[in-house]
Amino acid sequence: MLLHPIQNIGILKTNWIQKRPRISQFFGENPDMYKKFNLNGHNGIDIAVPVGTPVFAPCDGMLTFGADKYLGTYVVIVNHRPYKKIKVILAHLSKVELPTERMVNMGEMVGLSGNTGNSTGPHLHMTVKRVNGGGQTIDTDNGFRGAEDFYDHLIYWKGAGDKYVL
Repeated sequence: MLLHPIQNIGILKTNWIQKRPRISQFFGENPDMYKKFNLNGHNGIDIAVPVGTPVFAPCDGMLTFGADKYLGTYVVIVNHRPYKKIKVILAHLSKVELPTERMVNMGEMVGLSGNTGNSTGPHLHMTVKRVNGGGQTIDTDNGFRGAEDFYDHLIYWKGAGDKYVL
């Protein structure tokens, strides 16, 4: 399971829901748009949120960050759980809050959402890939460069104000 990177959302209609960011693009959608990137479709999910929305680590792991013309400012968290090693990419950020090459805990704030890189509007892009012990992506020939559809495995949570704890 992965923690949803945006707090205070949920599927059920309960009194703790403060906001419900919508998914503006699901995994695998718009295959024609992604052919130019040699992908069979969108390789993650896009969560529509305003610029500056706090983004939280969906898992424990080693955090690094970077920037390029496609993902804009992004962070990568590699989790080396013994039973399933994963790499999570959170992209189009406006700001990264933590230094690179640092261990992060699930639920720790890592940055702020944005509209950087190849983006059509403010949102958070999230990709999940399985990796080997060295952090290299497994199954890069799956048509999505190793990315997998993980949407059904997200844990929805209520934040605790400025403390950002589970």
